[in-house]
This record gives sequence, C-alpha cells and structure tokens, in this order.
Amino acid sequence: MKSFGLAIVIVLLGQASAQTLVEKLFLMRSDTTTVDPYSGMTRICVVVLADGHYRMERSFQSVQGGASETKIFLDTLPAEDLKNLQAALDSEDLQRIKTPPTRGGIIQEMDMLSLSIPREHTLSEYRFSNRSPAKAVR
Repeated sequence: MKSFGLAIVIVLLGQASAQTLVEKLFLMRSDTTTVDPYSGMTRICVVVLADGHYRMERSFQSVQGGASETKIFLDTLPAEDLKNLQAALDSEDLQRIKTPPTRGGIIQEMDMLSLSIPREHTLSEYRFSNRSPAKAVR
C-alpha cells in the first residue's frame, strides 16, 4: 500500500512541476487593431513560431458593412532576423515593461497593439492603446 501511495505522490509532484512551465507553442503573437470611424476597422495578427515560420492575417471591415476582407500571408523569417527578434523578445528592457489592463467602453477611434510572449514560467502580455472615447451627442 505504501508503494501505491508513493506512486501517486510522484505522479502528482510531476504534474505540479510540469504545470509551472509554459509550453512554448510560438515565439510571439502580435495583434493590432485600428478603428477609423470614416473607413472601418483593420486587424492584423502575426504569429511567429520558434523555427521562424510565421503567419500574418490582415482583415478589414468597412463601416458600410458587408463581408470582411481577409488576406493571409505565410513565410519564414531569415535566420538573422529570427535571431534579432529572439534577442529583442528576451531583452530585460522589454521584460520590465508593465502595461495596465485594457478597459471597455465605446471607442470612436483606436489604435491598439497587443503582444504575447511565452516565457519559461509565465506568458508575458503587453497592451498598448491610443484611443479616443466617443464624444457625447448634444
């Protein structure tokens, strides 16, 4: 009975330690959203994998409605560019940046950038926003 209990403890400890690590499915993910009240909304999402392959999607939704237009680009970063990107993502300067959580509300114009970077024990997330709240109608 002691060996069965010990086996359970070993399995649980293995699961507990594995849960503290973040599985690095990608090197970085970036998402930009731009809202222009006169033309519409543009969203660009880029995911870069550890081997340098990347996928970029650009979608545009007109203020006039209709179906959104999406374009997808697939390619691979050159080795030197991948090395430079990894160095920038690992830099202590970037890791020291703390951004406040985004707040909701009605937005008239917006430029927003979000960046997600898996690290060994956490997922670093950054949110940068330059937005103008909707003006009250009088």
